[in-house]
Amino acid sequence: MPPRPPANDKPAQPLVELAHWEVGPEVLATDGLTVDELLAAVGFIDDAELRGAWRFLPERGWRLIFEDLAARVYAAPEAEPPGTWALVHLELQNGIWRYAATVREVVVRPGRAIRRKDVDLVWPETIVFTAGTTPKLFASLANTSTRTWRGDSGELLHVVAYLVDLPSGRRLLASRWVGFSPKWDGSEDLVVIPPGGSVQLPATLATLWPERISPGLYGIVGHVARLDLSSSTGLVSIVAP
Repeated sequence: MPPRPPANDKPAQPLVELAHWEVGPEVLATDGLTVDELLAAVGFIDDAELRGAWRFLPERGWRLIFEDLAARVYAAPEAEPPGTWALVHLELQNGIWRYAATVREVVVRPGRAIRRKDVDLVWPETIVFTAGTTPKLFASLANTSTRTWRGDSGELLHVVAYLVDLPSGRRLLASRWVGFSPKWDGSEDLVVIPPGGSVQLPATLATLWPERISPGLYGIVGHVARLDLSSSTGLVSIVAP
């Protein structure tokens, strides 16, 4: 039997976040590319449009932080303010990469796994609403640690909720797209939860046509996308009018 290669015991570094994209800190530690090198690496591009978009952005330090079949996001450190980043979002349209958006002065934040580490998403003991109506829902974000939990005004702490069949746990038919305009009490202050404390978060029910669901006992699960935090299954009792 051939000898095994030596194990890599170096633990993986936690992800960090730039705007809405999570990335390994090692990606941000590289030197990156100049604008010319990046444009050459992108491939089929609208060159004039992209060069115009990059005219007022950093000349070097660009690296890819996100990619899928139709989008790419590049980031480079800003000269001012120190420690901030510029992000450029490209979209693929008819085989050509086109400029989509720019975000400036982005601060590196801890990744979602770190930010959600000390909190749980909890439903009330039993949620009751009348058949034929659409409920207003709230869940609690509870601090389970002995330390104060601090988020910020950029967290957009809003819950998307789904009803599930019991006891199978099968999710009832739901929309993949849920529209809401989340705001933290209209405030720009830090979100602060003391040890053992909690705050109420509004929840949007993604389950389709809740007013048509028959009376009975159902489960409910929720998800806070900005923290990638899911709840355990709560209980919903739909009662006859």
